[in-house]
Amino acid sequence: MCLLCSQKCVKLPNMNAMSKAQLVEIFYRVAVPLPQRKYKDNRRGRLLTKMRRKQERSRQKTETAEKKYTLYLHCVVSIL
Repeated sequence: MCLLCSQKCVKLPNMNAMSKAQLVEIFYRVAVPLPQRKYKDNRRGRLLTKMRRKQERSRQKTETAEKKYTLYLHCVVSIL
């Protein structure tokens, strides 16, 4: 966690002495991306919102498929 924070240019005194919970809190405050902007409620805004949702769904499907494939490979290897 300290390494990740230092890679994000977060320099705090006694970072190595902090607890895991404190480091996680700092990480979420600094490194986690902020929510996306809200589009206006007009034609273009609705179109952009729809496109974003579609992109998020496809991203979730690929992540799920990758997890299933990894689990499948793990099961196959453990059987062999």
